[in-house]
Amino acid sequence: MKAKLIGVLIVAVLPMLAFVGIASAQTFRSGSTTNVASGETIDGSVYIAGSTVDVAGTVNGDLFCAGQNITISGRIDGDVLCAAQTITLSGTVSGDVRLAAQTVAISGSVDGSASAAGQAVTLEGKGKIGRDAQLLGQSATVNGQIGRDVLIGSMSATIGSNVGRNVSATVESLTLANGAVIGGTVDYTSPQKLTMNSGAQVAGKVTYTEQKIDQKRDVATFGFAGALLWAAMLVASAILFVLVFPHQLHRTTNASVTTPSNALLAMLVGLIAGIVMPFAIVLVMITVLGIPFALIALIGWLLILALSGAFAAYYLGRVVWQQQTNAVLIMLVGAVIIVILLMLPLINALVWLLAVWYGSG
Repeated sequence: MKAKLIGVLIVAVLPMLAFVGIASAQTFRSGSTTNVASGETIDGSVYIAGSTVDVAGTVNGDLFCAGQNITISGRIDGDVLCAAQTITLSGTVSGDVRLAAQTVAISGSVDGSASAAGQAVTLEGKGKIGRDAQLLGQSATVNGQIGRDVLIGSMSATIGSNVGRNVSATVESLTLANGAVIGGTVDYTSPQKLTMNSGAQVAGKVTYTEQKIDQKRDVATFGFAGALLWAAMLVASAILFVLVFPHQLHRTTNASVTTPSNALLAMLVGLIAGIVMPFAIVLVMITVLGIPFALIALIGWLLILALSGAFAAYYLGRVVWQQQTNAVLIMLVGAVIIVILLMLPLINALVWLLAVWYGSG
């Protein structure tokens, strides 16, 4: 990492160190297979990570977990925030749950609200959500009870149980199966009308908004607007950075400008760091006390990646406009050139990689 970034990193890391001091009173567990055993009670929040995570005991606090396969069958007297490949929640949660995985299955009881995102999201027949539910995925299935409103965004959605109030959905297909009882309204946007079985009931009004698909126009509009927004953000952030750290940028890029081989060396260092850092962060995270330090490393690495574009743009501006001494104009020229190159379809990916490698190296 460039020495000139030390001051910036200290500003980012100090709040994280304060977090570590607070978090030291909490419970951290990690490993290939890690658990909170049945019959075990933990007072305070739990941070747990591993390939296989099994929470069968009682947690009197919030639960934060990450892994490949996560099973929560115990009692959580707080909120749950988890990310994995597969999450199965069959226990009891007194607060809210936020789950993200390829497959999410909820068969337990959640007193608060639930947000779940994944390829397949299912609220099973025994599952119960006391308040609201937000379900996002390729497929969303509701066979359990939802106390209030449900918001669904998916390709296909099926509801076959009680929803206390309203259903809002943006889907390609929506089915109200036998056993569906909607206490309020159904408001959905889809290319086709819903399928409502004879056993389904809706107390309120059903509102259908047809979704007209014009893929070419939508993609073109989104791509152009997105590109303009991204370009404006890149140039603005680069200019802001050069206004705050003009001398640091100039000194840091001096070696690359005077000796082009140093620029290639910086790219090589950035390439190696891009491969090594994610693995290093994961390895630190799976150690017993490594999660807080892994979070610090992750924040620092993300900060370096965020600043890499500014260093690359300033270096390019100095190479192109060697006689210019105004740091803002140098940055503006370099940033505009990078933006233009990133809009060229055949070379944009390579330009992006080179900028990240140089800036982070």
